[in-house]
Amino acid sequence: MILVTGGEGYIGSHIVKQLLDRGEEVVTIDNFSTHENNVNFHFNLHFNCFDMKYKRQIKMIFDHYDITEVIHLAGLSSVEESIKEPIKYYQNNVISTINLLEIMENHNVDKIVFSSSASVYGNVDYLNSLYTIPITEKEKPKPINPYGETKLIIENMIKYQPNLKYVGFRYFNVAGALDNGDLGEHRKNETHLIPLLLKAIKNDAVFTIFGDNYNTKDGTCIRDYVSVIDIARAHILALDYLRKDNKSEIFNLGTKNGYSVKEIVENASKVLKKDVKIKIGEPRKGDSYYLVANADKAKKILGWTPQYDLNQIIKSTWNSLNW
Repeated sequence: MILVTGGEGYIGSHIVKQLLDRGEEVVTIDNFSTHENNVNFHFNLHFNCFDMKYKRQIKMIFDHYDITEVIHLAGLSSVEESIKEPIKYYQNNVISTINLLEIMENHNVDKIVFSSSASVYGNVDYLNSLYTIPITEKEKPKPINPYGETKLIIENMIKYQPNLKYVGFRYFNVAGALDNGDLGEHRKNETHLIPLLLKAIKNDAVFTIFGDNYNTKDGTCIRDYVSVIDIARAHILALDYLRKDNKSEIFNLGTKNGYSVKEIVENASKVLKKDVKIKIGEPRKGDSYYLVANADKAKKILGWTPQYDLNQIIKSTWNSLNW
């Protein structure tokens, strides 16, 4: 049985769906601190509304179910919030993972897929990088905000845990939804660019671009947007990889295509055939100005390549948003 922590959230719900679709038995832990319930009940899904900061609640899951692998997604993920409340992020992300790893060890569960983040890279000078651009896994992590720091700490904790086989995924900007709109981004306090932009378009509101004076082609931050469906598929491949007793690895997940914020606004306007009102706001603390992935390693070792492009991501997000 597979335990998916954060399994009712945005990325978790898409992973759970793909696991269930191929007949896996899944148990989830989620405290719904940032989102609503995204997963429909299914005969192969065992749902638990628990908080991983409390070790006894995790232990109850492992005592009750025959867990064989873990996909660890649970955690807070707002860069802006982590700047304002760093202790909250260390408590929630790091302490919860310490609890999970201790209980996994006590129950002889030795396989984990970990949801890390491109935020571990910090600000990579894409004009003067020591390595190739887009960013490869060889780039030295240098997080510039507490959120990215917690992800790097967890990567290192997992790496040094004895007898544990792992795959760590450094996600770049995850976006999109199922084409039919059944699953998507349904956070209580949305911070991601594409859903915020589309909501502004729908409501004929002004969309704020945070900073236009970065060291990029048009002054706005550049990001790599990868479909949540492709991200979920990578986790399935990682499970199969670990089940074959392969060595532990860290992988980037992205598309190699970088889009500035202004380019995202222009693309959304074209795809949806709607005008966009914008204003320029102050840059946000902790924002990296360039995060674009080289995911060749995932392609070579896992056989993973992204299938969805930016236009498909925009269309599916539009279909999934609750207006």
